[in-house]
Amino acid sequence: MTNITNFLNEHAAYIWDTTDLHHKESTAKLKVFLDFGDNADKRLDEISGADILDFCRWLKETRGISDNTINHYRSALSKFFNYAKDYLDLPKIPNI
Repeated sequence: MTNITNFLNEHAAYIWDTTDLHHKESTAKLKVFLDFGDNADKRLDEISGADILDFCRWLKETRGISDNTINHYRSALSKFFNYAKDYLDLPKIPNI
């Protein structure tokens, strides 16, 4: 199975193909997720709903990010995993 970091690097331009700003912001959000815990070293099929929830809790409690901004992170993660599911024909993706 594909490593999440490699998949992001190879496919980010196709996942967020709207504007350069949206691509840049969404990719940055995913990179924050990858920097959290050991997410960068995991395979796509190893990311769980708990990983997403722990990340969102960390954003709020440690970084003081608002609920609205956390929803932007969740949206970027959702777009990423839905693309990966379609591209790789994954049987399951984390609940975001």
